[in-house]
Amino acid sequence: MNRMKDKISQAGLTLMELIFALALLVVAPACIFGWVNNIIKLAHSSFQPITGLAVLRVVGIFVVPLGCVLGYM
Repeated sequence: MNRMKDKISQAGLTLMELIFALALLVVAPACIFGWVNNIIKLAHSSFQPITGLAVLRVVGIFVVPLGCVLGYM
């Protein structure tokens, strides 16, 4: 029984590691797309008048999680 337990613990990824890896494969590209989209939207916006959203988009360039979210707005 002890030998079987050692073999089970040496097998591949745990369930949490697998979930984390799959989430990372989905979230990372989505975040990169949102961040780039934020920069594109900022470049296409006119700054007449300067709005709060435009200021947040500029901040979102340097604060990536904010830019990721604002890119989808």
